[in-house]
Amino acid sequence: MEEFEKLTTEAYKSLQTADHLLYTTYPMVHDVKLLIKISEHTYMAMVLAMEGLLAYDYAYKRITSYKDDFNTKLDVFKLKSEPRYGIGRSYLLPLLELREFLQQYKKSIMAFARKESYVVYGENYKQMRGISLEKAKENLFTAKQFVEKIGRVTLNNARLSGR
Repeated sequence: MEEFEKLTTEAYKSLQTADHLLYTTYPMVHDVKLLIKISEHTYMAMVLAMEGLLAYDYAYKRITSYKDDFNTKLDVFKLKSEPRYGIGRSYLLPLLELREFLQQYKKSIMAFARKESYVVYGENYKQMRGISLEKAKENLFTAKQFVEKIGRVTLNNARLSGR
């Protein structure tokens, strides 16, 4: 199995986990902290799918090697892969929002549940962000579309070419 196939398969697994947590586990437990885990899995699914498409393009020599950091991968994706396959830049905003939220959560001074959302305070209590149940559903829906579009390119084309 090629690297891009592994990454795309991992993206699907991460999506399934987020979907299960959101639509099966969360309604049973009603623990708002699950929204963080759901967001992490949704974010990882999107990142793995993006990395899978970059690995696919690299395997077929459509792009040259690139540094292994998020910003470089995102730039290469925006400049080379996204226009080639017509994926759409509308998927990148939720990806970046999730990234910022999760980074802020990891650095946060304080976080707490508030109604149907989870609120995170940034450094010095200046910046406050939250993730609600509706926002998590919206992010998961967007991630599903994103991963599916990339999966159609990487997995179906890999099967057709016999790799």
